[in-house]
Formats: sequence, C-alpha cells, structure tokens
Amino acid sequence: MVHKAQISATATSAASPAELWRLLGEVGTWPTWSAFDSGTLLETAPGGGDGLGALRRLQTGRQVSVERVVAYEAPRHLAYTLVEGLPLKDYRADVTLEPMADGGTRITWESRFSGRVPGTTWFYRLVLRVFIKRLVRALATAPVKAASSIAA
Repeated sequence: MVHKAQISATATSAASPAELWRLLGEVGTWPTWSAFDSGTLLETAPGGGDGLGALRRLQTGRQVSVERVVAYEAPRHLAYTLVEGLPLKDYRADVTLEPMADGGTRITWESRFSGRVPGTTWFYRLVLRVFIKRLVRALATAPVKAASSIAA
C-alpha cells in the first residue's frame, strides 16, 4: 500500500493578491523572498514567461528541484508538479491567494506526494511541512519587508 502525504500551510498578509502574485508568479523573484538561492526558467510557457507549462529550476544549497507549472491563474492560483529533484512521486503543490475584506490576502499552500522509496513518505512529510510553512510565512511578509527597506 502506498501512503500519500498531504501538507497544508496558511498565513495572512497585509498585501493584496496582486502584490503577492508579482513575487509568487515569477520564479526569478523567489530568491528575494524565500529560502531558495536561485530560481530560473528552463523552458518558458507556450504563451511566454512563467505561465502554464513553464519548466522551472529552484535551488537551495546543493538541492535542485525542477518543476512544471500546471496551473497559472493570476493573481489567485499557482500549481506545479515535481519533475525531478527530491525522491518523491506524484508531487503536486497548489498555492492559493484569497482576497480578504481588509484588502489583505489569505495564502494557502497545499502539497500532496508519496515517497519514491517505500517507507520514506513520513520523513518527507516532516521535512516538507517545516519548509512549506516557512515559504508561506516568507511570502506573507515579503511585501512588508520590501516596503520597509525602500523607506529606510
């Protein structure tokens, strides 16, 4: 029996979905707000840029992940699947930016996957839960940090 892991992390941001999308929707900006050292496009989307079908490469230290964008609905929803990197199968992440009444945004980052090696799913669930929670918090606070550094 193959166990599938699910991870969900949420945060709220004072920034609008459009402000957050400018960071989330372009992989080249990820190193400015996240734990990734680099983010590049390996293949642009058929319509150009980072959109639906784009192939992205993200690197943290020696860990490299290649991801395919499978949903790109600006400024509300980004989804990607893992093409190579971690020893996982059927990895898919969905990031949703939901506008709130006060002008801010509720960010939800959900991932589903199973370990490629039997018995390892639990380990990757623990590691990725921490990593994804950090990503959500970093995205939520990135526009505020950027605005305060410009004002300083």
